[in-house]
Amino acid sequence: MALDDERILHAERRARDGETAAARDLLWQLLSDFSKRARDEEPPLALRRRALELLSAIAPEDVDVACACARILLPDKVEEALGVIRSALRLSPRSIPAMRVLAEVHRVGEQEDKAVEAYDGLLRACREAIGQRGGVLSDVDEKRLSDVDLYMKYGLLEKAEEH
Repeated sequence: MALDDERILHAERRARDGETAAARDLLWQLLSDFSKRARDEEPPLALRRRALELLSAIAPEDVDVACACARILLPDKVEEALGVIRSALRLSPRSIPAMRVLAEVHRVGEQEDKAVEAYDGLLRACREAIGQRGGVLSDVDEKRLSDVDLYMKYGLLEKAEEH
């Protein structure tokens, strides 16, 4: 854990010296390294939050950072996670990753109606994104989206999210 602390301090120094891009890259790498560790070797939540808070301060308009911050707050701080992800959606209202995290936050917070609404919006956004790029879904992908739609209609939110 001391090495992780050192890496965060190094990123803080780089940010203070005006090297925000380098600091951001260091923190993303650190968070990536965290995610690759076995469950019993994960750093304490406080350390992960510290890295994300620094990253958020360096890149306040980065939707991916907001998504990561919201997820790390779950399941204990649903309202705080909701605030973070809503801020991200104000910056980027059609962000598919942010819409997915919004749905996840509502699901974890046991707000089923809002979760279904968020998943429905996510599904529409995915279809719109595909259409805007002139793409055509393969039969497999079309089936997958239809399955997601069906899971949502029956309230199987976790299954829809997995799919």
